[in-house]
Amino acid sequence: MIISKIAFLIVLSLSFFCSTSFAPAQKLQKALTKADDAYKYGDYKKAKKNLGKFKKKVVQKFGHQNKYLPLYFIWEAKYNLASGIMVGFEEGLQRALTMSEEVNGKSTLDHALNQLDVAEVFVQYGNFKSAKDLVVELRETLESSNQLSDDIKAEIDLTLSEILIGQGFYGEALAYIDQHIDYFSGRAVTRESYVDESGKLKSRRLDKAEVAKRLEDYAQILILKANAFRKRGSYRPADSAFLYASNWIRKNLPGKEDSYQFALNQYLHANLLVENGIDIARIPRALRYEKTLNGLKKDHNEGHYLAFDLYESQLKLFLRSGSRGKYKGLRSEYERAIKSNFPKTSLHYINLETLEFDDKLSKEKTTNLENKVNRLLASTGALPKNHRKTIELNQFLFEVALTDRNYTNAQNYLKEINTIKKEIYGEESPEYHMGRVLLANFYLDHTNKISEAEEIFQSSYRQVVEKEID
Repeated sequence: MIISKIAFLIVLSLSFFCSTSFAPAQKLQKALTKADDAYKYGDYKKAKKNLGKFKKKVVQKFGHQNKYLPLYFIWEAKYNLASGIMVGFEEGLQRALTMSEEVNGKSTLDHALNQLDVAEVFVQYGNFKSAKDLVVELRETLESSNQLSDDIKAEIDLTLSEILIGQGFYGEALAYIDQHIDYFSGRAVTRESYVDESGKLKSRRLDKAEVAKRLEDYAQILILKANAFRKRGSYRPADSAFLYASNWIRKNLPGKEDSYQFALNQYLHANLLVENGIDIARIPRALRYEKTLNGLKKDHNEGHYLAFDLYESQLKLFLRSGSRGKYKGLRSEYERAIKSNFPKTSLHYINLETLEFDDKLSKEKTTNLENKVNRLLASTGALPKNHRKTIELNQFLFEVALTDRNYTNAQNYLKEINTIKKEIYGEESPEYHMGRVLLANFYLDHTNKISEAEEIFQSSYRQVVEKEID
């Protein structure tokens, strides 16, 4: 649920543009704005095309080693991620960080802000460990050099809250959110007061882009709070928080019910209900995935990355409820949207291929299913090993193996899941330790490894997981 800190990067760009002639600065800024507008709309082909124009102009004017190219590599990785292009993703971000340190200096504000943007891209990718390492490093750098202003500290803590939720540290995340929510609420205005050079209190109207950024930040922290409650298992507070966020966004954000933030809030709120067994027919109409998807598509391209989360969630609900006719109609639209917007190397094609696996498993149609998924994992270059989709497929393989009573394979799949979780969530994270608890459950149910299970329950559940969940 990343909302890029583009405002920071645009400010950095503009500060440097001031030392160049006005006309080139305008052209570079125009290419950046076009790229970002296309990204927000969900047209990633157009976004990358305009980003390519930005790179060409920057290289022509400043050469192959300058302070703009880190920005290019970060945004390229972000656009590829939204397109489902995983090949070279982490290498691109590392290239951005290396060049940023070289051209800006390791202890500069410019480099720290690039690190923050990379951390946010890692959050969207699902590698919370790498994101947290960056945030901790850049915060220490800014604190030691006295460059940590209140504004930047709040932005850092907003990102850190999302990282902590991803890792499973819900209590700590909620503490950060509560610490800063009034700050973001106070900034969500169209005018602000300031003291001029003579000491007089005056008021100024904020420009449209600044207002939008502030409103989106406040919407983000409201959504984060609701989602932290949801993930922790505090269902009533989560339901209330999602409703509050929905009403605030509807009244205050440009685009209102057609905005990305509104769609994200409704999607996560619907997940809260579905995860807790609410029948599809009893889900309020305002929260149904299909309605949220249609609202998002009014002001965004069908290729927007959130649209595909909504497509998949609704399709799986149709399968679960036996609504085959509705499923076929929406699946056709989903497949056409993938083929119209993404190359064959996109992760979306894997999502399309695996869409009906859960349905087959629920009907115990497991013949050759385990081999098929393993061949997919072995043959595709589109899916990295340390990725949440790989976890999802290994979890599916575990369930197939259990159904087929192949307990050796089942245990191996659980261990593979935990190996990946350690890499992307961190060894200290509750998410990783929850994976260990699932392994302990398996030991109790299907093996004689009682002492191993007991050790895991004591070290992982009692000491880590239990503290974070309701």
